[in-house]
Order: sequence, then structure tokens, then C-alpha cells
Amino acid sequence: MIRARRITQRPAAEDEHKPASNELHPEIRLIPIALADDIKPGDSIAEKLLQSLRQKEIEFEPGDILVVKHKIVSKAEGRMVDLATIKSSASAAWAKKYKLDARVIQLALRESRSVIRRKNAARELHRELKKRTALSIPVLITDSFGRPWREGLVDFCIGIAGMKALRDDRGRRDPHGYKLQASLEAVADELAGAAALVCGKLNRTPACIIRGFPYQPARGRTRDLLRPAANDLFR
Repeated sequence: MIRARRITQRPAAEDEHKPASNELHPEIRLIPIALADDIKPGDSIAEKLLQSLRQKEIEFEPGDILVVKHKIVSKAEGRMVDLATIKSSASAAWAKKYKLDARVIQLALRESRSVIRRKNAARELHRELKKRTALSIPVLITDSFGRPWREGLVDFCIGIAGMKALRDDRGRRDPHGYKLQASLEAVADELAGAAALVCGKLNRTPACIIRGFPYQPARGRTRDLLRPAANDLFR
């Protein structure tokens, strides 16, 4: 379990021009949810996670956020392919150049459009948890991305339900009276990155609870995190 302190501010939708507060919020806690068994096609992720929490005598609390690694969602949905069935002629040269498995590259190219279009995994888990716990627990589905000009992988949010993905502080004033111009904070991605500190393949921990973060309740849309093409210098 990791505890991290964070200086932040509570949402102030009623008065966006009110000076931002330097209030120190309580600890933000990252509570890992390890699974003893692998997820299989057709498994209920909600039930698997709740079973693990019951064994540890942990319960969801109001205000909790659930972060889940994308891999177990894919497994539960049966999104698995036998690489022996993949023909990789089109990607062989690329794979050889970068020392990668050509079958994996071919599969990524074949599946890329359907992955982008897939929807509602976070929303379905959000609804199922609400039925089982009577709590409206925001759910973030995360995956690992590379970054331009930077080494290493970082987790980002690719699915969200129950909270706003962004916090918009533009137009508010800091403690010195300066009006914020560009403070559009991708809190969903920040939470995904924080959760990655306790989630991982080696410790069989595909999910965690984030406790203490003052999120803004909403239906939630990952499209809010996508920069319009006209403003994207990397496209």
C-alpha cells in the first residue's frame, strides 16, 4: 500500500473565479488488489475483485476510485489470439529491423481499429459494482503507452466511468491573484500513472483502489482526453 500526499483544490464549479486554495487534503491512498488466479474468458471482473477484497477484509468506501489494468478486461472478454494462426508476411521486415515478433505486430495492425472503437468496458464494470456495493464507484481502465522523446512506459486512462477525466482550472486565480490560462489537468491520466506504482504483472496486481482523491462526479468520457487533430503537433 502506498500513501502519497498531494496539494490540490476542491472543485469550485459555483465560482470559477474564486482564488484557488492551498488547502492540504488528507492522504491519497493506493490500495492494491491482487488476484490469486488468472482471469479467464467469461469471468466477472467485479466478482473477482470483490472476492479478493473480502479475503483481505477491505471494503469499498464512498469516494473510492477503482483503477483496472486493461489486460484483465481483454481476458474476461475473451480477446485472446493464438499467435500460431497469425500470418506475418506484411510486417516481417519491420519486425526484423526492430527485433520484434512479426506476429504480434501483424495482430496489432489487424486489431487496431476495433480496439479504438471498443466502448463501455468501464461503464459496465461501474454499473456492476454499483449493483453489488450500492456505491457509485468511478472506474478507470488503463494501459501502458510510450511517449515522444521519453524512455519508459507510463500508464494512461483508456476507459472511464463515473467521474470527469479533466479538471479545468482555467479562469480561476492562484493565491497570488494570477488568472490561470492553461491549467487543464488530465486527472484521469494522473490517477492511472499513480495506480501503476502498485499494479503490475510481477505481483499479480491488475487493479487498485485510489482513496482520498477529490474527483468530480460525471458520466465520464475518454474522448475528452484526446487532443483535436488540428492542435496535435505529433500527427
